[in-house]
Amino acid sequence: MDGHFAADDQSPADRNDWKALKRHIVRLMDGLALVETTLREERERGIPLTAETGRKLEGYARFGLGAED
Repeated sequence: MDGHFAADDQSPADRNDWKALKRHIVRLMDGLALVETTLREERERGIPLTAETGRKLEGYARFGLGAED
């Protein structure tokens, strides 16, 4: 997709839209990876899901969605 949107016949607006979408997808994937890693580590250590871990996971998910808080 990068090659398609880098072509000279693409408008700058289309290029910017693609960059924004790509950035959002990467952020979502990063947030999901953080959630998955945290859950796997907790499971391997035999630690039940606590409220603290739940808040941490929620923060990772919000990061993935681009939430600022």
